[in-house]
Amino acid sequence: MPQGRTVRAYEVGPPDVPVVVGIHGTPSSGLDHVVNYVANGALFCRLVSFDRQRYGGSTPQPGRKVRDIVPVVEAILDHLSIEIAAVYGHSAGGMHALATAALLPKRISRALCSGANGPDFDPDLDGLSPLVREEIIETRKGPDASRAFYRRLYPYFRDPEFEKQFFSENDRIVSQGVV
Repeated sequence: MPQGRTVRAYEVGPPDVPVVVGIHGTPSSGLDHVVNYVANGALFCRLVSFDRQRYGGSTPQPGRKVRDIVPVVEAILDHLSIEIAAVYGHSAGGMHALATAALLPKRISRALCSGANGPDFDPDLDGLSPLVREEIIETRKGPDASRAFYRRLYPYFRDPEFEKQFFSENDRIVSQGVV
């Protein structure tokens, strides 16, 4: 791994099909992609995912930039003897997927970015729901504040009414089929 760091990676699927690298959002883990893959029976690809720096079993990398994911992906591809793969990222993983595709053009055949945000938000975090705004603010304070935020909210995660607080007004309009 670059600079002696540890990255926890996951691999699932047949060995003789195209490879897709999944990059998780914030907060999350590469394990989420594996669980969804197995639950949905997707055998059309070999999925490789991993815990981004500071998540799951991966070493933190203070001060990292979006482009710092690229050596991580490249090291995983090298370790697994994968020459070429597609990449996708969801939520905050989207910008990492795009950076990987842009900076590893000979190794990444295509990229998908879903439900993604940009690499930085304006200071007012316009367009976000109040709960997501709070999530970002607490996450920027550091791991302890982030943990406290999620521990406070965890008991409510299965409540559909509570879940609606994560969506902005634009999300609600689109989900109703208005746009």
